[in-house]
Amino acid sequence: MNKFNDDELPDPSNTDEPGEGNRQADRRYRDATRKFVDSGAVEPAAKEARRAVDDEREREELQEAEKIGKSHRADIVGNGGVGAPVKKR
Repeated sequence: MNKFNDDELPDPSNTDEPGEGNRQADRRYRDATRKFVDSGAVEPAAKEARRAVDDEREREELQEAEKIGKSHRADIVGNGGVGAPVKKR
């Protein structure tokens, strides 16, 4: 459960800094992670995750979601990225 509003997050399109080297995005991520840890929400989130994994029905739903997520990743990586042609060597 996310205790932080999406409204608190800056608009990612509102930056001139592109790519994985985006220092602003890195700083926002580190600051949000620190805020989450400092809020004391880690232990309750961990307990909820343990409960979800221990519940057979919910565990199966999580495994299916993971499988779907991985299949999307395989499509992107397999295509060299979204819309990118695959270069053969």
